[in-house]
Amino acid sequence: MSNSEQEQTAQPVDSEPRVDILCSVPGFSVPNPETVREKVNKSNTIFHWCGVRIAKIYPEIVVKFGSHVTLNEAKVWSLDILDYGSLFDTYIFMSFTYDEATENRVTNQLKGYIRELHEIPPNDYIGSVNFSPVADPILDGCPNQGPFSTEEAFDNALIDAYRSKVPRCHIKSFLAGMLSQNKHQIVFTHGDLRLANIMVNNGIVTGIVYWEFGDWYPEYW
Repeated sequence: MSNSEQEQTAQPVDSEPRVDILCSVPGFSVPNPETVREKVNKSNTIFHWCGVRIAKIYPEIVVKFGSHVTLNEAKVWSLDILDYGSLFDTYIFMSFTYDEATENRVTNQLKGYIRELHEIPPNDYIGSVNFSPVADPILDGCPNQGPFSTEEAFDNALIDAYRSKVPRCHIKSFLAGMLSQNKHQIVFTHGDLRLANIMVNNGIVTGIVYWEFGDWYPEYW
């Protein structure tokens, strides 16, 4: 038996970054990631939170990118796109459209919807429908998640939740003083009313989605 060793030659691997354009409208020249990062700054950033950034890099173009941006949006648009998970960075370029009249119309619609929610005859507790615990994740992991018969009991649960996450000796007295400034009417509210949950088409609010946090809360919620 021979003990000779065989030399193995490593094959060169292309380590240069590669940009794959999975979908684009005709006539649009997709900027490369380096150009995007050069153009993005604090002044043109529209949204930046939780691994997602949206910035207006040209007068009519915004880009959405970050560690938590996936191709799910493209799939929602019924585009046949392969998703390779977190192997690659994802950049989604969109048209930027804005006019003040549309903004005012949408704002007034939302005010009306919120007013209608608040006019639902109140219950005598703070919590989810059918006298269930508070659904908001602010109380996740807390021993007392309601429902609460008084606003004071709800405030105390909020204070305990913050203390468990920010264990500073002064936080309880500070929050207690802030929460006890006023007593509020208990109203029904959506609980998570943000851009991602408001459907708009042609300048008209067509729907509000994701009601899993819809609860009875103090009116400021």
